[in-house]
Amino acid sequence: MRAFGTLLRGSKQVHKGIAQSLYSCRTSYAGISNSTRWTTLNKAYSTESSPKDDSKTEKPKEDKAKIDNERFPSRTFGGPEPKKERLFPESGPLSIPGISLFVLTAAGIFYYFTTEKERMSRERKEKLQKVEYTGKPEVGGAYELTDQDGKRVTDKTFHGKFHLVYFGFCHCPDICPDELDKIGDALDILDADASTKDTVQPVFITCDPQRDSPEAIKEYLKQFHPKFVGLTGTIDEVRTACKAYRVYFSKPPKVTDNQDYLVDHSIFSYLMDPDGGFVDVYGKDKDAKFMAEDIANRIEQFKNAARLTKSPDLAKLEKQLEAAMNGENSKPHDSKQNKVVVLPQVDSHGRRISTCNETRERQREAPDELTIQQMARIEKETEGDDTTDRELAAQIVRDSGFSNDLEYMDDNVERLSKRRQEKSSEQRKQAAIQDYKKMEAALDSCDMCFKQTENPDGSTLLKPPSYPMIALGNRVCLMLPNREPMNDGHCIIAPIEHVAGSSLKCDDDMWDEITNFMKCLMHMFAARQKGVVFLETVLSVQPSKAGHCAIECIPMPLSKAQDMPGYFTESLVSSDDEWSQHRKIIDTTVKTAPVAPKDSDLHEQDTNHLQARQAIRRGGFRNRMTAKMPYFHVWFDPYGGMGHVIENSEKFPPWFGREVVAGVLDLPPAVYRRPRRLKESHDQRCDRADEWKKQFGWSKFDWTKMLEAQQ
Repeated sequence: MRAFGTLLRGSKQVHKGIAQSLYSCRTSYAGISNSTRWTTLNKAYSTESSPKDDSKTEKPKEDKAKIDNERFPSRTFGGPEPKKERLFPESGPLSIPGISLFVLTAAGIFYYFTTEKERMSRERKEKLQKVEYTGKPEVGGAYELTDQDGKRVTDKTFHGKFHLVYFGFCHCPDICPDELDKIGDALDILDADASTKDTVQPVFITCDPQRDSPEAIKEYLKQFHPKFVGLTGTIDEVRTACKAYRVYFSKPPKVTDNQDYLVDHSIFSYLMDPDGGFVDVYGKDKDAKFMAEDIANRIEQFKNAARLTKSPDLAKLEKQLEAAMNGENSKPHDSKQNKVVVLPQVDSHGRRISTCNETRERQREAPDELTIQQMARIEKETEGDDTTDRELAAQIVRDSGFSNDLEYMDDNVERLSKRRQEKSSEQRKQAAIQDYKKMEAALDSCDMCFKQTENPDGSTLLKPPSYPMIALGNRVCLMLPNREPMNDGHCIIAPIEHVAGSSLKCDDDMWDEITNFMKCLMHMFAARQKGVVFLETVLSVQPSKAGHCAIECIPMPLSKAQDMPGYFTESLVSSDDEWSQHRKIIDTTVKTAPVAPKDSDLHEQDTNHLQARQAIRRGGFRNRMTAKMPYFHVWFDPYGGMGHVIENSEKFPPWFGREVVAGVLDLPPAVYRRPRRLKESHDQRCDRADEWKKQFGWSKFDWTKMLEAQQ
């Protein structure tokens, strides 16, 4: 204890210096009251003591205060509270000038880096705009693969001819078939011209050599253009070819060759010149017409370049050029000549248009006295005409003080009934011509329509659709799909005429034949213990985009068909957005008419049959759904089913109904998403239709035989 006391006495000056240092830190204790601050200081050096005897008597508090006053004469402990210090002293690290300097420096640094970043970005854009591309991309190179006949070929095998190279795989459900079809269509366009006939060789190189053997590729390419050459090889050989063409492909990990998987790969078609050099690349966004025109221009450029460089094949190229010029001069220009047509009295949306002149001079469409047949025709032509309603709605929108009461309408009948100003004759003519061209383009691109083709001798030939035909009624037909069916029995009901989009646009005669086909198909599959569902998906109300009206018929086991309403209910509830303007499910089922007993007289049976037909005509589907909005509908019988209004066509999948059925039948996605297109000749389509009839015994249930008997 004596040594410890000596140590404390020796450090007396140290304690005093610490206390003074703590006192000098005024900024740290500026917000603390003086009494609290000095209480803290008192605690800091309160442990100081002198050597004491064993009695350890404690000094009174007043003596301690006196000692403090002697140590710090500038402060009086125990006296009045000292004056408060300033929050920001005039000098020090947190003074007002220091803080101002810090803020100004930070603002300057921020401004500098911001302007510097903008300057660098601007310079980078200017450099990119000034970049000059010279030469050709290094696409293409040496490779050695095996063709579909088992022969070894190299890149030099295709030299001397333009060749179009595409990388894909045989098990691709949608992209590869579409691209190969597009290449085939482009080749057909090129072969139709004498200057470009047989100038391009299509080449298909697989990205999946594990599954795509030469035999598999040969069988796969039979569905496409006959000029296609398919190539495969080992993994290393295929990788070498893909690397030469800068093609990316990836196989899913942890899959075996026996499993069904998809290969991710680049979707490009590479055009190579006769020397094996890269010419151009065509992506998915380019159509067959664009490819054919661009390839023809590239061929002509290559010929001109060979002529300028005095190629040894100049004489051969001159002959080809002369033949091309002669072929061009002798080629008919029927497509560019003016065509005289009778413009329809409806536009592309089916709305009536005026064909009168400014003075409204026109011969009456019908005399004052009309026959029943003429009145029936006019009734059908004007059925669903909303021209007057649209004119009234337009006047109501312009009237800011409109009141929905009869008194207001009677007072303003002249203004509300005023029709919009008629367009000039030239404007009406041009509008009718544009609508006619749109409808003609839609008809030309429709695969379900019968088309008339002109022979060289001037005669016309009726070309059937590219769908195998099962039965043909007066207005509606039954056909098989031109793609791989979902299962055995998959068929399509479609009008013979081009009805754009919705079956709600069909008249009563068409709808009667549609229901007849539905009934016959239900009876035919019921005889084999199977049920059936009918699906219709309309994604667009624009005639140029809607396509041909079609109702798909998909059979399935009877036990699963009975559960289909529940599956579709669950799927429709979860479809589209959570918050929608329309109900998720619209029930279109109607109460069927009573069926007359077998022992009733003939008149009673005919009456009940007529009541049943009328019930179907005015059923829930035709009354509760509209053709002016996209929709999806499923029939479980001819008397109705479930409907759903599609509010966002971009998000609603076109294969929605097939996906629900495929989930019940445990079918893979490749079957219902984008099934592979079947390249068949007319004879092959007829053979497939005959086989379908024999398989299901369609002749026993074909109602169209009655039409043949009547004729």
